[in-house]
Amino acid sequence: MPVEEGWELSFRSSEARQIGGTTVLGPLVLGSLRRTVPGPDGACTLSFRAEAPQLHNATGWRALEVFGGEAAGYPCLLTAGPAEERVEIPLELRDGAAEFVLRRGCFASGFDEKGSDDQFAWSTKLREPRIAA
Repeated sequence: MPVEEGWELSFRSSEARQIGGTTVLGPLVLGSLRRTVPGPDGACTLSFRAEAPQLHNATGWRALEVFGGEAAGYPCLLTAGPAEERVEIPLELRDGAAEFVLRRGCFASGFDEKGSDDQFAWSTKLREPRIAA
């Protein structure tokens, strides 16, 4: 996913597509933030917009849960409602990298919304990532 200069953001999920400036993801995602230029380790904040499927299409849990801190067993860092303006994830960089998990237990597709013939199931549309270190 495109992100600010000096940073790399990647996602692994059962469903994943890049459509323009939007990353479309499935219900469970392993995210990785890496510094691509030398810099200090320590606290940073990753923020983004995270669109949920429309209520009439989505089944299940529409809130976005964020887990992080792999050294501590990935505790839940926050739960964001489906209409949050921006989700802000506090991360701790170690060796220039941090991992986190996103979980949203609902699905939709363009086909369900009668907006297209696309049957690709998605749970989260991520937009506008930013890093504050």
